[in-house]
Amino acid sequence: MERNKQQHKWGKYRRKSTEADDRQAASLESQDRELDELAGRDGTIVPDEFNFSESHSAKHAGQRPVFNNLLELIERGKVNSLFTWSANRISRNAIDAARIVDLMDRGKLLEVRTPSQAFRNTPQDKFMLALFCMQGKLENDNKGVDVVRGLKSKAIAGGRSGPAPLGYKNFTNERGQKSIVPDPERFPIIRKMWTLMLTGNHSVAEIMRIVNDDMGLRTPKRKNGSGGKKLTKSLTYYILVRPFYCGEFEFPLGSNNHYKGTHVPMITREEFDRVQVILGRKGRPRPHTREFVYRGPIRCGECGGSVTAEEKHHCVCSNCKHKFSYAHRTDCPKCGTDMENMKNPVIRDYVLYHCAKRTNPNCSQGCINQDELERQLEKELAQLEISPKFKGWALDVLKRQNANESADREAIMKAQRKDYDAVVEKIDNLIDMRAGKEIDEDEYRRKKAVLLAEKARVYALLGDTDKRIENWIEVAERGFNFAETACELFNADKSEDLHVRKEVFATLGSNYTLRDKKISIEADALLFAIKNVKEESLVGINAFEPTQKGSTATQMEPSYVLSPNLLGDMDSNHDSRLQRPLSYH
Repeated sequence: MERNKQQHKWGKYRRKSTEADDRQAASLESQDRELDELAGRDGTIVPDEFNFSESHSAKHAGQRPVFNNLLELIERGKVNSLFTWSANRISRNAIDAARIVDLMDRGKLLEVRTPSQAFRNTPQDKFMLALFCMQGKLENDNKGVDVVRGLKSKAIAGGRSGPAPLGYKNFTNERGQKSIVPDPERFPIIRKMWTLMLTGNHSVAEIMRIVNDDMGLRTPKRKNGSGGKKLTKSLTYYILVRPFYCGEFEFPLGSNNHYKGTHVPMITREEFDRVQVILGRKGRPRPHTREFVYRGPIRCGECGGSVTAEEKHHCVCSNCKHKFSYAHRTDCPKCGTDMENMKNPVIRDYVLYHCAKRTNPNCSQGCINQDELERQLEKELAQLEISPKFKGWALDVLKRQNANESADREAIMKAQRKDYDAVVEKIDNLIDMRAGKEIDEDEYRRKKAVLLAEKARVYALLGDTDKRIENWIEVAERGFNFAETACELFNADKSEDLHVRKEVFATLGSNYTLRDKKISIEADALLFAIKNVKEESLVGINAFEPTQKGSTATQMEPSYVLSPNLLGDMDSNHDSRLQRPLSYH
């Protein structure tokens, strides 16, 4: 009661930052006009010394000098009531919102009034004031998440955000879509910098002098008047180590996550690597953009731990032919020749797969080169490879088996329909018993639940029987298509179709193990059957000489059929693992 009797000492606070969060907020002038009208309704006059305004963001606590001064005046009792345009003008962060509520809790602040609402020193009003302030924080947080998500999606699509590096410029088309394009004035000059560096005959200082003095390179002029200056030595180095110029970029900075850009590259990856070697950069000269295709599914055959992958970078000294890792040093450990002074050093990159040794640090398994691993996978795929004629014959056999089993399938369906009708009849009888009051409500509900569950189970079996043969034929056809084309797909352009090789590898089977540099795969049931069929059929196929005219399919088919092992696994009782709809191409 005593607090309510205190005399109001009004202050006025206006805020509008220049950030995107406040673009829709009213200007300081319009806020001032509305607050004057609000104060005039009660005849309140706010002294000029307590009329506060500033242009700072409220997202971070303690960053607004005028607001901090206002809080100090409230603490000293100079101000105890406040006019403001909206609650989010006071705070968009948890700390400043809590300070306002704390001042109200201690009786230092009696009221916060906006054109639409008054927040007095009551539990409900304090809660609502804090809620509106936190709503502003929620809007900021959501916008931050949306911005990061949008920038990441843009990066995945190949778009780099921010100002274009020197040699390029930002471009916005008529649809408002932004991109980075070559700067016709500076692109050839920056390209010349890389060319000079690749010769190995020029230092960075010399290249800087050439492009500045001989070629007249200047940085672009900005709207604020900056720019138009010569290259400095630090900027020259900065250009020569940026992977953007070879078509890649890092997002976010410092994350080591690199993406392939859609912009026009100035140099190739090999040229970029060569310049990094010439510069003698420590660590990996190539940004970590390689995708390890086979890392993840493979387990160690000795300790059961996961198998990881890593890149190795070796240089063959052009002087003594000694091989060493240029990821750890820039001079040959044998003859001492520095890589920058080597005329034509041979640079080789490897990907090695090995046990991560987390399960057992003493695991004795060594490394296997990715090239050797792929040779083993190609051999495995070659054992599956079948001809179009073989695929056609196998599918014809399966379809004939399907037709021959129709009578058995119909008998099964007839029995299942009988079971389904019997369950429906029981449910009808249960309803009649309840209507005749032969059973009470609890018993009725209990029995009804049991019968409904039984009805659903029988109905599902009925549907599965009706479709499972057709589903099996469809899955089998996809499996034969995979066996026919997988080897060709796997051996396609390995530098571009990483996702294809990854999918082929995953489709081969499960329980991948690596032991003694040998990969073992538990083949998918269907692919295992195809492999057995092919092995068995080779005996019969070799008995026939291929003719020059016509097809040998009529000769081959008896050899397939005679063997009891051929297509032995191809019945309607197929393995449930074959129901993965994306397993085969």
